Amino acid sequence: MIINGKEEQLELEYPCNWEYKVMCLAEAEIEIIVTEVVKNRDFDVTKGNKSKTGKYQSYNVTMLVHNDDDRVELFSQFKQHQHVAMVL
Repeated sequence: MIINGKEEQLELEYPCNWEYKVMCLAEAEIEIIVTEVVKNRDFDVTKGNKSKTGKYQSYNVTMLVHNDDDRVELFSQFKQHQHVAMVL
């Protein structure tokens, strides 16, 4: 990650709560999507913004991640899900 023009490593103390911003079609069932990705983990979902056209909806998905590999793998799984348009 580049911070202030320098390559910096993100330093987190694990385990910690991490928030993913997941964007999908507005009619998608976010609870089902998240459950498919995180399996039996606890998570919280809050609604974010809707696109101007109303086609897309963003959601904030928060859950406990155990280490850097876990955090990155979950990001990858969300990104690969067929009903997810974008993950931040």
